[in-house]
Amino acid sequence: MKKWHVLLVVLALVWGLAACGKSDKKAEAEGGSSNKNKLIEASITDASYALLKDDDADVSEDGEKDLLAVDLKIKNVSSDTVHISPYSNIKLYDGNEEVNIEDDIYSTRLDMGTSRGGAVSGRAIQKKMTVLVKVKKGKTYTLGIQPFTEKSGDDSDELKLALDTKKYSKSYDSLQDQAKALKAYIDTIYLNKDNADYEKYVSENKEAVQTDAYKTFKKAFNDNITDDISDADMKKYYEAYKSAAAEKAKLDAEAVASYKNKAVVKLTYSTISMDDISEKVEKYADEYLDNSENYDSEKAKKYALSKFDSIVSSMEPKEAEDPAEVSMVKKDGKWTVWQENDYTNELEEAFAGGEVY
Repeated sequence: MKKWHVLLVVLALVWGLAACGKSDKKAEAEGGSSNKNKLIEASITDASYALLKDDDADVSEDGEKDLLAVDLKIKNVSSDTVHISPYSNIKLYDGNEEVNIEDDIYSTRLDMGTSRGGAVSGRAIQKKMTVLVKVKKGKTYTLGIQPFTEKSGDDSDELKLALDTKKYSKSYDSLQDQAKALKAYIDTIYLNKDNADYEKYVSENKEAVQTDAYKTFKKAFNDNITDDISDADMKKYYEAYKSAAAEKAKLDAEAVASYKNKAVVKLTYSTISMDDISEKVEKYADEYLDNSENYDSEKAKKYALSKFDSIVSSMEPKEAEDPAEVSMVKKDGKWTVWQENDYTNELEEAFAGGEVY
């Protein structure tokens, strides 16, 4: 299987029964195309641009071409079991030229439910299928489907559907919305910075996440500096830390995989390190003890913490050695960080706890 030269693949395969009349009209109203032959009825119900990149290759760009995920609904109108393979039975035409029919394509970053085709068995049984093709934005193509049965082989007429890419340009324009959402999420939750993109792109319980962020800072402070601090003082130190991080942290977010309601955003970042703060606090404490006639660690600690604001404001940000890849999901039309992903913890530990590696 060739990994990166694939021009056509089934991404998702969903079985189900559905009435066709009403949904076919809906598909046509939304700009889809429908047709039928003696074996199947098929229609394009929707399409959206997708983004798939991997560390060793960029599989979303091919000159001026982009990836378009095309949703199909296929209904068996014969009495036989009908098979459809994306490798030999689905083709894309640019005029009379056949394109995008080689090999297989997938993303190691984004699980897209890859499937290799299947059968539509029995009359009136429907299958939903999504195929990924490379297109030039604004052009009209023809999608050809040639189903086969064990009786007829590949002798059935090829069914053709019109694919007008202009109808789906809005989805292309929104491919980097996830990156805007992630930056707004970090600005708002961890840095106390106003970012209008938060309300526009992010669906998240802001107060709940900010509470978790404070708990993470508190734990990092207790583990690295001291655990003998009142909650009022801890909150004061956290505000100073966030203010300094807001001024010094650097973020570069880029969506590297995106398909409908799933996305992965690569985040290159730097922020203030709690280890660096701890070292400075320790130096001030040592300075106090060196200049004191009596060894009093409590007074040394108090003196060092009195310098906390100046310590964090003088810190240079530390850059993470490797970018984080943050999984995101779309809910109610907006994006949120997927809380089950390991990099979600990295975000909080880095921007609230100062753990930068």
